Amino acid sequence: APSLQAAARAPDGLIEAFHLPAAPAFTWAVQWHPEWRVMANNFSVALFATFGEAARARATRRQ
Repeated sequence: APSLQAAARAPDGLIEAFHLPAAPAFTWAVQWHPEWRVMANNFSVALFATFGEAARARATRRQ
């Protein structure tokens, strides 16, 4: 789909993560377990940080 943007690829070119930049909410999909050894993977750290920010922003809007 044109609105999907690949964000991570394996060495063989397989898309391992994508997101919808224009989505009104946090919208990411990943092809691995980002919680596994999270501190060893900078992308996973950033993914969780961004998710936390989105969750806090949504909670603030809902109050």
